[in-house]
Amino acid sequence: MLLKDKTGEKMLSFVWIFLWVIVGGAIVISVGMVYSEEVDVRSAEAESLNSNILDCIIEDGFLVENFGEHFDIFQECKISEKVFSENSFYFRIYFDGEEKMIEKGIFSKTDCELSLDNKIETKYYPKCVKVSRNVVYVKEGEIKKGVVEVLTASNQVGGKI
Repeated sequence: MLLKDKTGEKMLSFVWIFLWVIVGGAIVISVGMVYSEEVDVRSAEAESLNSNILDCIIEDGFLVENFGEHFDIFQECKISEKVFSENSFYFRIYFDGEEKMIEKGIFSKTDCELSLDNKIETKYYPKCVKVSRNVVYVKEGEIKKGVVEVLTASNQVGGKI
């Protein structure tokens, strides 16, 4: 007699299917939410570029000897000029001891001022990093002190994970 009454088994299998659908749906929704999140790496890229430039032009607190008129930052620092032509990056190097400035990219200092001023949240402006370092350099046999300021920006919007 127990074998003929299968109503409970049918009800139990419906509940199990319902629970598996809910668990499977929750997993799909959770994975979709995590992997659809956009990644914003502009600040990290600007910091990395800034660090690479500073490490290239300053050695042990001294400004490299060939920094000047004919200094090719792309060759000396092993930076690809192609990424700057794609309008995603910007840098500006200002050396006050010699009043020399090297600039590459389409952004302007004003674009970075909006990003560096934390009062305004800028979503579509580049993320900028400005670092100043005191340096020692040799000019005409004399040891002098100066300040190197490097401003870098990245506006390369990351994709989805």
